[in-house]
Amino acid sequence: MHLINDPQTPTYADSSSDASTSYSSTSSTVSSHQNVTQGQQKGMFYTSSNGVVSDLGLGSPIWSNAEEAVKLSNATSSKGETSVTGRPAALPSPPSSECELEPEIADIVSQDTNITAETVKSIVEQTDKDLAKRLNLDSEWMGTSQVYITQTVYTQTSGNLEPLKNWRKALLNDLTSSPYDPSIYVDISSVDCKLGYTDICVAHAHKALLLVQAGLNTAQITSLPSLGNAIRIAIHLRLRTRSSIIVAEELQNIKLEASQLLLNGLKGCSAYWDGLQEAKKALKEFPDNPELLELKQELLDEFKTAHQELVAAGCKAKSVRELTRSGKIFQKRYPWVDESLFWRTPALLREVNREFSQNATVRSVVWGTPEEIAAMKKVRREGEDVGPLGIFATRDIKEDEVILVDRTLLGISDARNKLDWCDGCNASLRAPYLSPKGVRLPACCKSVAYCSQECYDTAINGYHSLLCGQDFDWIYTSSLVGASGENGECGSRWRPIMFTRLMAIVLSDMKLSYTHPLQHPLVARMAANYPRPDILTPESAHHWQYFENVVAPTQILLQLGIDIFTSPIFTQEVIQTIYWRIENNANMSSTELAYSTPTGPVQGEKINQVNVNQNYLFFNHSCMPNVTWHGGAVPDSHETEISWLRTSQGEVEKPGSSSVICIADRDIKKGEELKISYVGDPLGLGEEGGQLEGVSRAGKREWMGKWFDNGCGCEVCEKENEDVRKKAAVAAAAAGASV
Repeated sequence: MHLINDPQTPTYADSSSDASTSYSSTSSTVSSHQNVTQGQQKGMFYTSSNGVVSDLGLGSPIWSNAEEAVKLSNATSSKGETSVTGRPAALPSPPSSECELEPEIADIVSQDTNITAETVKSIVEQTDKDLAKRLNLDSEWMGTSQVYITQTVYTQTSGNLEPLKNWRKALLNDLTSSPYDPSIYVDISSVDCKLGYTDICVAHAHKALLLVQAGLNTAQITSLPSLGNAIRIAIHLRLRTRSSIIVAEELQNIKLEASQLLLNGLKGCSAYWDGLQEAKKALKEFPDNPELLELKQELLDEFKTAHQELVAAGCKAKSVRELTRSGKIFQKRYPWVDESLFWRTPALLREVNREFSQNATVRSVVWGTPEEIAAMKKVRREGEDVGPLGIFATRDIKEDEVILVDRTLLGISDARNKLDWCDGCNASLRAPYLSPKGVRLPACCKSVAYCSQECYDTAINGYHSLLCGQDFDWIYTSSLVGASGENGECGSRWRPIMFTRLMAIVLSDMKLSYTHPLQHPLVARMAANYPRPDILTPESAHHWQYFENVVAPTQILLQLGIDIFTSPIFTQEVIQTIYWRIENNANMSSTELAYSTPTGPVQGEKINQVNVNQNYLFFNHSCMPNVTWHGGAVPDSHETEISWLRTSQGEVEKPGSSSVICIADRDIKKGEELKISYVGDPLGLGEEGGQLEGVSRAGKREWMGKWFDNGCGCEVCEKENEDVRKKAAVAAAAAGASV
């Protein structure tokens, strides 16, 4: 889904022409800056000394060449030792794209020790468990980059993993005493790149560049007015100098390093388009730097290759444009994050069930290998992880009964006129759906409205206080480079928009009870879809963009009053973990409602919504579900009857709201797990089910049963099929029949 609003604030795109115009006519120019006076836009954080929004975010290569790829320190002691500074000593150089690797890697293929990066990538993908065992690879530290698999394998087989981990810990410790020294972020960025976590590498390079610009007074972070002076003091102390000239030279050197790291990190994230934009910015200031020039050429070559492959595959021009402007990374846990932050505890489960309906309860689901099942069946102590969860009927439920109506504050839309839709639940505020007398307007600002006293009180006493008076329109209006659709849509900007609302809720609750953002009940109940811990490289990578995943959440947190440089909890790995959870639990819908005017009814704008419904998200998947669902976002106001929005208490949900209504698709026995379909339409029919319009429910079940029996291909259904067949075999054996 794409979200957009009318442009009102400057974008962060470069004002120069498309980086690849000489190559592809389908590439468009990047949005130009718009001049604003400092302080004029309340939501603007990054302003340059001349009042123009600054270009932020550059980076450097991970392994650009074999000679300078690993610059851990100036120490000269042997591998694995540490210098007097606490940093690891110099480590062996990693491989370039085609260079000699460790013999044990070569032995897997042949006696030839010259193996290309593509060969090693193929080995990792095809023989995960065997490779991990033979090379003693730690799958948890294989990184998020699908580009630097070779280097990640080399880091581990060469004995560099532990020194790098130790150095990373030391650098994080340094940050506690000097959080405004950009050189530390450059060092951490370099280590993250060597470890294969190029998305985190990019984020640390971005922070370094923010600090450099503030230290040079070329840009200002208005939420931290004393930041520039704090940065200069930090460098004065580290260099033991009073010379402002030396400090300025040091900041310029750091800027070059950070720019190089950012570009190489973007390359590692397959974000070639982003990398080309940032390369242009870096080369304006360092036009003759050979490493930047080399990186720009590598990024351009990779961009061309990706473009050509998509065209050869027959993709449409719009798809080619969007796909080549998005990077990809593996979805993995960050191994340095405390494991307990990923747990859903008995206390959380009790809180969830206090909110849940009387028809069902949430409890642990047992599946997996016999060993895993045995481990999951044991009673969890307080503070321990309760494991996977599901929803189970607490009574017999009849077909067509409403099981759950799940309302949420985590609903966003691309509505252009915010006053037509409730800021709390997204319900329409237009007549005839709501009387004008029923609209609640806050006294503090004129930018939002609410459909009820309940929505009003929840917002004003909670999240709205952090958002009131702030200007977040830049999230909607900052164009996703190259991804604007036919209707002016703004790419996949829903993630940072959702992140803004979620962080406002989390931070408002922190005033009452301080907690880590990953342990807030709304965040902790969500689970990401991580691969098994023993998988070296997941089968597929996920879309990732520099602006959406790094620049936007960084600015959002600054705008909400978080000092991202001193906070130990609002880090990039925490941000990305929240993104993984949101993506895995969001549902999308759209609605188009007619409304009344003095001259008669008028068809309203179509709005797209993305919602994270906090209880609905516990439903597990089945291609033969026993529960259907639909949202309060009405799909067709001409044909949908009011029963679509009616709850079990006879109430009617407000049209357009972010509610989800879940209904029994058949009779359900007490204790049975309630499941929905994650694919196809809300009625659980899968993609092919679209052929069955007008067919009776029994007919649809019969058709789906055949499809299911033949195998829909999903792992869940394969497991269900196996269980069904085993039960059938046992029943047949008991009856004396042959199977």
